[in-house]
Amino acid sequence: QINLGNDTLICTNDSFILDPGIGFTNYTWQDGSTDSSLTINSSGIYWVEVIDQYGCSASDTIQIDLYPAPEIDLGNDTLLCFGDSLILNAGSGYLSYLWNTLSTDSLIVVVNAGIYFVEVLNEFGCSAIDSILVQIYPIAFDELELGPDTTICPGESFVINAGSGYTLYQWQDGSSDSIFIADTAGVYWVYVENPCSFGTDTIVLEVFPQTNINLGNDTVVCFGESILLDPGFGFSSYLWQDGSLNQFFYANQNGSYWVQVMDDNSCFVYDTINLEFVLPNPDIGGDTAICAGDSITFYTTDEFVSYLWYNGSDQMSITTGDGGLVWCEVIDTIGCVGSDSLVLDILFPPSISLGNDTAFCVGDSLWLYALPWSNDLDISWQNGSTDSACLIFQEGEYWVMATNVCGTSIDSVFVAVKALPWVYIGNDTILALNTQIELNAGGGFENYFWSDGSEMQTLTISEGGAYWVNVFDGQCYNKDSIYIEPIECELFIPIVFTPNWDGSNDYFYAEASKDIIDFDLIVFNRWGEKIWETQDKDGKWDGQKGASKADEGTYFWVLTYKCLASPVQFEKKGSVTLLR
Repeated sequence: QINLGNDTLICTNDSFILDPGIGFTNYTWQDGSTDSSLTINSSGIYWVEVIDQYGCSASDTIQIDLYPAPEIDLGNDTLLCFGDSLILNAGSGYLSYLWNTLSTDSLIVVVNAGIYFVEVLNEFGCSAIDSILVQIYPIAFDELELGPDTTICPGESFVINAGSGYTLYQWQDGSSDSIFIADTAGVYWVYVENPCSFGTDTIVLEVFPQTNINLGNDTVVCFGESILLDPGFGFSSYLWQDGSLNQFFYANQNGSYWVQVMDDNSCFVYDTINLEFVLPNPDIGGDTAICAGDSITFYTTDEFVSYLWYNGSDQMSITTGDGGLVWCEVIDTIGCVGSDSLVLDILFPPSISLGNDTAFCVGDSLWLYALPWSNDLDISWQNGSTDSACLIFQEGEYWVMATNVCGTSIDSVFVAVKALPWVYIGNDTILALNTQIELNAGGGFENYFWSDGSEMQTLTISEGGAYWVNVFDGQCYNKDSIYIEPIECELFIPIVFTPNWDGSNDYFYAEASKDIIDFDLIVFNRWGEKIWETQDKDGKWDGQKGASKADEGTYFWVLTYKCLASPVQFEKKGSVTLLR
């Protein structure tokens, strides 16, 4: 259930809040709004529908009518002459009146400036408020004051203010603003009026004598020198363009320099000077080069008063064929000294060389270099390459041409391809047990280098592995390698076995490496009776003696075998314990 209340009446200048209560999930008012409350200020029929958390809905309606509100008007804001009065009337027929003066009459009389307001209440209980601003015109001849006579600094201006609130202003020059801006000495007066009175006042304005400072004329100074700027002695303060506060300022770079000083009358005086620092530049050009036997002329301009070249010449230009550092020193019209220099290189026709005829080994390549090389050379090889070097792979005649601004040089070289020295240390083989093999790289070589670091013609080895040798015949290198496979001749025979068929250690057998041959293993009992024999390296005794199980106890074995590539027959003996 919801309840918007009974139908009701409100004043036309009031508002009313309709509230169906809280706790609902959805609100829908007749104007489509969905807030939990609705503020109204006009008459009409209003309704709301709400939905709670269970989806149940409810609605209610209320009718709102309006009471008329009081209409009061105290009039427009107004001005009174000093000593006059004003009657403020709120109108008749209201139940109550309350002024901010605490009066409860329908009208009041005011004589002072201020804001006055009244609240009235009609028979419907509706209230209204109105206010009015009352101001008092000043008495012109009492309020007008231009201030005392005064003195200003040269170049300054002074604002003379007659004050506000007058309807007429007339200054000595006929202007009619409330202020007058004066910048010269003289007598200044103003006449003012308002609806209630008029007045006039006068002020005398004087100007302090002009103080002069002089930093000098704009000037040109030689680069590297400095100039002392001084506005003079005896001022109260100094302020330069960079914020410094000293009397003097040393300038040594291009720019505009200014100073502000304060004289005895606390007046600020200002002066500026523009300085240009110059460095004469004869500009004889950049580094250059000429061919041997040629000459070149260097020039500068005629704007200087004197010239001195590196060779003692005092002319505006010189012609030379000597290489090295060329310089010129000049003096301009104000006595500043400057100079310029360059490096003159002497170039010669190229003299290119590929060296003596040479050779490289089969499978190699060879770089041919055009020497001496420099950046000013244009290179051309027989194959069209323009690089400073050429990589070749074949035997033949090769040439290169080098050109610069001074001439051309050609050279050629024959390049042979040398066969590699033949070296052979044998085919891959095996190394019998307890034997050695001598590897021989052959005679006639200048150098030998084996894989173990030795440098003899032969190498004796007693272990398997990969071996190689590099040989050098004085011109080319070559290499050969061999793999020696070692003989693996190793045995392991257990001392206990348990033929109980539990899957662990059920057999007696020899673990023999792959290079064991002529294998024969015999097992005897303690009385020397042969119980079991095999010539198969993979053969296994299962603990049987014929068709029956052999007794537990100690048995003795004899094993004979040979190792691959060895004529020696080996024999081993031992015992094994049978447990069940």
